[in-house]
Parts: sequence; structure tokens; C-alpha cells
Amino acid sequence: MKTVYFFIQGQFGNNLFQYFAAEFIKKLYGYDKVVPTFQINLEFNTMIDDVKFVEIIRKHIAGEKYELDTRRDILMMGYFQRSEIFRKERDFFLSLFNAESMSHISNRIQIGNIVKYQTKHTIQPTENDLTLHLRCGDFWDHENKRSQIYHPTHLKNIIQSIPHD
Repeated sequence: MKTVYFFIQGQFGNNLFQYFAAEFIKKLYGYDKVVPTFQINLEFNTMIDDVKFVEIIRKHIAGEKYELDTRRDILMMGYFQRSEIFRKERDFFLSLFNAESMSHISNRIQIGNIVKYQTKHTIQPTENDLTLHLRCGDFWDHENKRSQIYHPTHLKNIIQSIPHD
């Protein structure tokens, strides 16, 4: 069995992107399974980092295939947050989310459990709603009481530019 490992680092969102990237590589190169890991073994694994992943995506979008040593397992080490692959492979990524999938995106979280989760919220979202996820805990400037990533004016401009109810 050939395995694509992704190195668990960061929070839930980071792990989700890493899982998506590993599943994409599994599909593209014909591997058997995807597994999260805390162990780095460069001797027995072909490593894919963010730079190599961008090249793989670029070639894939152009209809070509990046040459990769597929005799060994693959170790994904990066964050892999590349929007262009999500546009091209949208249906594939959506297909990964189903209640029967017990694939792990971290050592504790499985896809099927995310899908089955029942919210306690009383307001149900509609397709015209806008959701904005701000990771203030990671990048919060406690002294100035604001995000270190985006100035609030920039966020307001982004929100105003997206059609929503």
C-alpha cells in the first residue's frame, strides 16, 4: 500500500488544507491512502513542500504531469493553501465530504464526523449568506486590539465587494 502522509501542523483550517492537498496527490499519482502524521521520515518518503506543490498544480492545470518518485510513500510538509487547485478540482474536493468518510484530517477529527455534526444554532444559513472566518487568536495585536493581518477597512471593502444578504 502506497501512502500519502501529511504532517500535522497548525490549527483545524491548516489541517483541512493539508488533507485536501494529500487527497489530491493521492488521486493524481495513484496512491492508496492518506494518513496524518506527527513523524518526519525523509529517508523513506518523497517529500512535497509548498513550492513543489505549486509546480504540481501548475503542470496539472496545463494538462501535464509533474514527474515524481512514486516508488516511495509521500510526505506532505506545508500549508498548501492554493485557490487555483480548488477551482479546477472543486467537484473532487466536494466529493470528499460525506458522512461515511472516516478519513482523518488530524489525530482527532474525521471527515464523517464533520458532516454529521448538528449545530445548536437557531439561525439556518442560506445560499446568499456570507461567512467570514477571522483567525484573530493567531494574529491578534493585543496592544492595538486588532488583527495583524487585515486592517478593518480592508475587511469592510472585501465584504462590500461580495454579493450577500
